[in-house]
Amino acid sequence: MDMQIITQIMTNKVIIACLVAWLSSQIIKTTINFFREKKFDINHLLFGVGGMPSSHTAVTCCLTVAVLIKDGITTVFAVALILTLITLRDSMGVRRESGKHARVLNMISKIIYKKKPEEQFNEILGHTPLQVLVGAILGIIVAIVIV
Repeated sequence: MDMQIITQIMTNKVIIACLVAWLSSQIIKTTINFFREKKFDINHLLFGVGGMPSSHTAVTCCLTVAVLIKDGITTVFAVALILTLITLRDSMGVRRESGKHARVLNMISKIIYKKKPEEQFNEILGHTPLQVLVGAILGIIVAIVIV
């Protein structure tokens, strides 16, 4: 890869803003989890899904607002907006329902095995409307500050 391309990617304010939005939301989420669980989990910081705030929402809202600020209402903005709306719907819909299903499956497994099974399904996959709202606000603020 050409060094000029790498430099352009690393100095692109839209990309930087999205990375900051993701990292900020993951740090907040991990901090909340630390106080709740009384332990630090590096995997939660890097790969955690679900919880407060929604990282997916923060990143997609940041992307959409950053493109709007930088380029105005363009085709790229329209694509970003549509993908953001799909992400918001998915995080509160399908992924949240999957978490509910995981909770029931874990309860059934506990009954069948008479103890906590070795492998549990992840119950925290989706987001509540409040978690999505906070993620959206975080992403919008990051985009405004950075771009």
